[in-house]
Amino acid sequence: MKREHKQVLMALFIAVIMIASAVGFALLRNTPTENNQQEANFPNVIERVIEPQERLQILRGGKSLIEFLYPENCTSCPERRNVYESFATSEEFKDYVVLETAVSENATAEWMIMAYTGDQIPLEGVNTTEELANMFCTSSVVKPNICLLQEV
Repeated sequence: MKREHKQVLMALFIAVIMIASAVGFALLRNTPTENNQQEANFPNVIERVIEPQERLQILRGGKSLIEFLYPENCTSCPERRNVYESFATSEEFKDYVVLETAVSENATAEWMIMAYTGDQIPLEGVNTTEELANMFCTSSVVKPNICLLQEV
């Protein structure tokens, strides 16, 4: 009788643990996010200067940000902008990159990739999508399959 009593108690204990863990999981799953904010979806190309809060949301979302702000009198900038835009909207990189591009009075034509980790990589001398892809693949923590294939 004593052995059966222990088995019944053990079975009840296991059942209580299972029910409590299911309830705990359900409560954690329905916990509201920080400040009740939903994860924002950003387009691949943003044609304005973005706010610092938006910059944080992009980076926290695991994407890298290409910052391409240029002065109005820049003659080679529209061509470079097209290269960066085709990179950001390409099938391989569209889920990993957001391009911020705009004409800005305070811009000095210093462009960069801001990685998920917060690292800032200058884009000096990068004029083609291949060069941009190589730079992105070496600096990014979250990489698309094409970057992983290049490493093999």
